[in-house]
Amino acid sequence: PNLTPEAIHQFGIKELKRDLALKKKLAKKIGCDDIDDYMYKHDKYYSSADEIMKDLEKQKKIMHSKLDKYFFQDIDKLYNVEPIAEYNMNMTAYYVGPNRGNKGVGTFFINIGNPSKISRYELLVLSIHEGIPGHHYEGQLLYKSDKSDYVKNTLYSGYSEGWGLYCESLYEYTNWKEYYYSLQYRVERSLRLIIDTGIHYYGWSYDKCFDYMKKYFKYESDSFIKDQILRYSANPGQALTYKIGEQVILYLRGEFMKRNKDLKAFHKIILDIGPCPLELLIEKFREIIM
Repeated sequence: PNLTPEAIHQFGIKELKRDLALKKKLAKKIGCDDIDDYMYKHDKYYSSADEIMKDLEKQKKIMHSKLDKYFFQDIDKLYNVEPIAEYNMNMTAYYVGPNRGNKGVGTFFINIGNPSKISRYELLVLSIHEGIPGHHYEGQLLYKSDKSDYVKNTLYSGYSEGWGLYCESLYEYTNWKEYYYSLQYRVERSLRLIIDTGIHYYGWSYDKCFDYMKKYFKYESDSFIKDQILRYSANPGQALTYKIGEQVILYLRGEFMKRNKDLKAFHKIILDIGPCPLELLIEKFREIIM
C-alpha cells in the first residue's frame, strides 16, 4: 500500500540495471562482448509447430518429476498444451486453470503461428511460468483445495503472476542459453514497471515507450513491442503485478529463512494461503510464522 508510482518507476530502473548486470556477467562467462548479438547469431529455431508441441510435452513431464526438490505436495493432473486461437495471436503464451467447465484440467496455450521465430531455448522459462511449478501447479492445488468457489474463480494477479515469476528464478538452469532467455524475460518484467508508470503517471508518449523498449529488445520485431505497449496502455497496473508479486514472495522468504531453512515448508505456507491480495498474503503469512 505504501508504493507510489514514483517508487515503482525507480524500482523498475534499479531492477533493470540488475538484470543487465547479470546479462553482462553471462557474456563474460562465455567470452563475448554483447550477449544479445551473440545469441542472435547462434540461436536455434523450430522448423515446425509439431516440434514445439513435442518439446513442451517433454518439459512438462521433466518439471513434474522435479517437484519433490522444492515442494511437499504433488499434483494428480498435468496440463494440456494447445495452440493459441487466431484471435489471440498477439500473445506469446498464457494459462487457463482447472475449473468445472474444463473438467478440472488446466491448459497452457502457446503461440505456434510462426515456429521459425521461436527459439528452442525459450520454451523452458515459459513452461516453468505457465506450467510447473508456476501457474498450473499453483492452480491445481487451488482447484483441489476446500477454498470457496469465489476464491477459486477470482484472479489475484499479484499473487499468481508473482508466483509464476518467482518460479522462473527458483529453477537452476544448466543450459546457459535457456538461462539467457530467463534473463530476457526478467528484463521484460522490469521494463513493465518503467513503461506502465511512464504511460499512466508520467504521461509518456507511444514513441517514447517504443524507443525505451527497443533499446533492450533490439532483435524483437516492432510488432512485438507495439503489442506490449498497447497491452500496458489498455490494462493499467496489470503489468506491475509480476515483479511486485515476486518481490513480496522473496521478501516473505527472507523473513521465513531467518527462522527456518526449510524451503519446502515456506512454499507450502504460500500455496496453502493461496491467491489473495498481496497485503493479505503478508498478513496471513506473519500470523502463521509468528
